[in-house]
Amino acid sequence: MPHNTVQFGALSDFSQDHSAEYWYGSSPVPDIEGYNDAWNEHDQRNYNYIYLQDNISLLRGRLHLYPGVKYNIVSTGDDDQAGYYYTFGGHVGNTYYFTEPSFGISYSPLREINLFFSAGRTNKVPNISAYYSVIGAGPIPGPITVQPEGDTSYDFGIRYSGPMLRASLSFFRRNFTNIFSEFYDAATGQTFEYNNGSALYQGLTFVASAPIEYGFSLFGSYNYTSAKYTKLSVGANGTAYPGEYRPYIPTYTASAGLRFKKGNLYASLDGHFVGRQYIATNKGETIGLTLPSYDTLDFTASYKYPVNYGGIKSILFSLYADNILNNNYLSYLEEETSPISYLQGQPGAPVFVGGRVRVRF
Repeated sequence: MPHNTVQFGALSDFSQDHSAEYWYGSSPVPDIEGYNDAWNEHDQRNYNYIYLQDNISLLRGRLHLYPGVKYNIVSTGDDDQAGYYYTFGGHVGNTYYFTEPSFGISYSPLREINLFFSAGRTNKVPNISAYYSVIGAGPIPGPITVQPEGDTSYDFGIRYSGPMLRASLSFFRRNFTNIFSEFYDAATGQTFEYNNGSALYQGLTFVASAPIEYGFSLFGSYNYTSAKYTKLSVGANGTAYPGEYRPYIPTYTASAGLRFKKGNLYASLDGHFVGRQYIATNKGETIGLTLPSYDTLDFTASYKYPVNYGGIKSILFSLYADNILNNNYLSYLEEETSPISYLQGQPGAPVFVGGRVRVRF
């Protein structure tokens, strides 16, 4: 069409997995359901979608409109044999149907400046724990009560691309419904996924980079996120109050660094900062404690060696070093609630040096 580029596509993906563990018996340990199996589980998921999107070009290409729609069908099934974690075996499954519309605008009043806006709806289906956790309590499995998590998103901002500076400032707003949370039951060894109310995420992101000389350039980014519950949610795994912070969402993150690129040689020195974030109990309920902020400094270098022989196009040699200052920090922290209340954390990785080789054919 004269001013339209229409895309139509589809995808069908079918996956299966088998997970089992057997604990005891005379050597060699036998595999006997109902005798020594902790679990014996077969899962399958069929994910299908079709989509249609248009790129409408107006004002000699300075204005673009992007209407689109995507239709999804997701089918999931779970079969568990009787075992240590399952007094009774059984089968559960269901199919979700949902539509995801989207719309975007891109306008360039000048060659170096671009204004953009986008809105859309996405959905995420529950993971497999929402299925296997309803099997085993009785001869007939319970109903699957976990609903898909929904997100209505809005983004708008401005980009600038000039010879001495590239920068963008964007604002975002995410309205989440049926938020997923997880609870690990140490008594049974099972993980349960459940819906935990609605929340609003909103904030801004700023990114900039500028060349210096001799292949060097500076770059940096800053992100601010406010993530709070918007509705009262009361359940067996805790209560979420309107205005309460969502756990494990840093309010501030930032990065800055120096890059070098000349020919096939590349190197970068990157500093990352992660601000404070609220933590939760092992049931997903936000508490009044925060994970301290932390920062790391990373280094990366690579060289691309062209070959063009024997079907090999190039070989890329890379060297990387994470947390080169060997900073001590906590990457995760939660409050355990049973048998007593205590904090359990995971320290961040110490200095780590590695390398890789990538061959491209």
